[in-house]
Amino acid sequence: MIDIASVLKEKEHVNIEVKSAGRGIPNSIWDTYSSFANTFGGTIILGIEEDKATKAFILKGIQNPQQMLSDIWNTLNNRQKININILLEHHVYSVEHEGMHFIVIEVPRADRRDKPVYVGQDMFKGTFRRNHEGDYHCSVEEIKSMLRDQADTSQDALLLENLLITDLNQESIQRYRILFNNLKPNHIWAKLGNEEFLLKIGAAKKSQTDGKIHPTLGGLVFFGDFMTITDELPNYFLDYREHLTNDSRWSDRVNSGDGTWSGNIFDFYYKVIDRLTADVKKPFRLDSNLFPRATSQVAACRHLATAARVKYPAALQRCKFDTPLLAAGSLIAYR
Repeated sequence: MIDIASVLKEKEHVNIEVKSAGRGIPNSIWDTYSSFANTFGGTIILGIEEDKATKAFILKGIQNPQQMLSDIWNTLNNRQKININILLEHHVYSVEHEGMHFIVIEVPRADRRDKPVYVGQDMFKGTFRRNHEGDYHCSVEEIKSMLRDQADTSQDALLLENLLITDLNQESIQRYRILFNNLKPNHIWAKLGNEEFLLKIGAAKKSQTDGKIHPTLGGLVFFGDFMTITDELPNYFLDYREHLTNDSRWSDRVNSGDGTWSGNIFDFYYKVIDRLTADVKKPFRLDSNLFPRATSQVAACRHLATAARVKYPAALQRCKFDTPLLAAGSLIAYR
């Protein structure tokens, strides 16, 4: 939630737009909504006026914040006025400062698949971009560039509207977040709730059909449970087999369908990486961040355990991946 007192102290207003809104919602905020969404995001505050000469912010306040919030959501969800609503409920709210009410609209940067975000029904007239402290119409070439980027959708970004975030394995998500926070303790995503965090890393998206947050295919494979994953990908199967002698089929095995763990790729990685690197020599070295640095052999094992795109027989020695089965959605690792 934004702090009005902090905003008043800001000298640069590139990503902040204020409107007095004394007579209701000004139409110009939708141009700003479009420009923020199409560039790097920003914050719109209603109830503050900017002095044109000094650029100072003057507090005015909002008389009926609840009605204005309702009007804002009505416009955002009106496809005749705005082509797409990229905001979640926590992006639009009222705050109080010095006995006055203000409306805050935090506009995130739109996903490339949602661009261009435009006002009205004509994208070539209603698409804006942010340039310093102003909103400017996008050129035809800029709009066409957004459309080209929009069409390039990878399979892992596919939205699964039949699933919810609760269908993912919450323990896997929590383990990933602990790992993320340990590696990047000061990252701004560390304080986000699970839904917003999954949106940021591409594991979830907001549906334009029902307005809810759903997993992406990549998010499901990374954080899902085996049965849920195979409902979407029937041939999905992860299998690690360790052969230490010639007189047995295997000495150790981990597979995604045994029912004792989640079966997703994230947990599979941590189940097999120690086994893969158990007898690989690991001389102690520190990287530039003073973390222990992996040898090329260990790094190769880690790369294969997650990507499984190529073979490194020399580095892996007895570690081998059956990559042709990836075409059918399966991954088998031998050691």
